Amino acid sequence: MTMLGRDRCRRLLLMTIACVVIIASAAYAYADMDINPSLRKMLSDEISKTIGDAPQIVSVRIMKGYDFINLPAGVEFKSISPLVYAGKNRFTTLLALNSKGNKAAESMIEVVYDVLVDVFVASRYIQRGVTITEDDFYAVKQRRSRLSRSVVQDKADILGKIAKVSVNEGSVILADHMTSSMIFKRGHKVSVIVEGDNIALASSGILKSNASLGGAATVQCESSKREVTGILISPTTVRIKL
Repeated sequence: MTMLGRDRCRRLLLMTIACVVIIASAAYAYADMDINPSLRKMLSDEISKTIGDAPQIVSVRIMKGYDFINLPAGVEFKSISPLVYAGKNRFTTLLALNSKGNKAAESMIEVVYDVLVDVFVASRYIQRGVTITEDDFYAVKQRRSRLSRSVVQDKADILGKIAKVSVNEGSVILADHMTSSMIFKRGHKVSVIVEGDNIALASSGILKSNASLGGAATVQCESSKREVTGILISPTTVRIKL
């Protein structure tokens, strides 16, 4: 093959590759289309009947049939057939429409949807051992498909729970961050606060047995070696009321 022939072959190969790239880009663009509002509502209403939530339509892709994406002028969407499950957050359905000129047409489409749910973010630093109140967090909307299973989506799973670990302000609250009760083992070091009408004393000691946060705790004071019983009010403090 001559040098000129090689150059022509190389140019043809490059043009073929460029065409394939352009075609692939166009097909992908179908999934990122600006969805027609009436079609969006039609799909949302139908999917809602199946999943029981208000879905967010993420994308619509034409699999075969009338191309209403590239020729949208004058299109009227009439109805959709029953949805066929095609994978997580994905359905296929047959869409009936009137094309430009009021001619009946059909398109087989693939619909990808998501659901917006509440997740909860710490509104301030939550210290380990603190009982969580409504002032400690706020809700934001996120797509459910992007969330891990450990993200809390129900406020009732947070309120009144105890922070098992410290949570920084602005962090999404996870199920692993909380517990219904905290157990501190024998030998755990604590401060002992003795409170009376006209007295307040502080000492240090160790737990003589396992104790739960908010429950009774027996402590051996380091200085006197005496054992006293109080309430474990925080991971580091036992309070004794005289």
